[in-house]
Amino acid sequence: MTAERDRAGRAIVKAQVHNTGGRALDLSGTLNLTKVRGSLNAGPYAVQLGTTLAPGQSEPVTVLVTDQVANGPWKATLRLKSGLYEETYRARITFPRHRGHGRPARADALVGGRSMAFYGGASGLLLGGAILPVTVMLRRRKASSQNT
Repeated sequence: MTAERDRAGRAIVKAQVHNTGGRALDLSGTLNLTKVRGSLNAGPYAVQLGTTLAPGQSEPVTVLVTDQVANGPWKATLRLKSGLYEETYRARITFPRHRGHGRPARADALVGGRSMAFYGGASGLLLGGAILPVTVMLRRRKASSQNT
């Protein structure tokens, strides 16, 4: 996701969307902003996509933030939908002070309100927690068999 400001100083959020599936997508969706520090929320704002997104295609999604918002940082939550298919992404963005583009931010897919990175880390901890006791047990067995 990229945070921008246009000539008039209005905030805009852009995201590049890739259709990796086997069917065309007619996307709709919303963007919500939550202030990283504090309890300020903004949105929802409607997603604008120019055309139907065919399989294998990539198109930018644009969201005009219709309220005057501070530069941030913001947690941007982008919810995209096509028919019954829905995905949610979150990124930490900061709008530039003046006209132009902010720094691009990687958007993480959310599942059940949590980032996929969370699930990857949690599964790594669970896997590590299962492997460690087995490794210790095998080392003890090997050591005891060498002593006898």
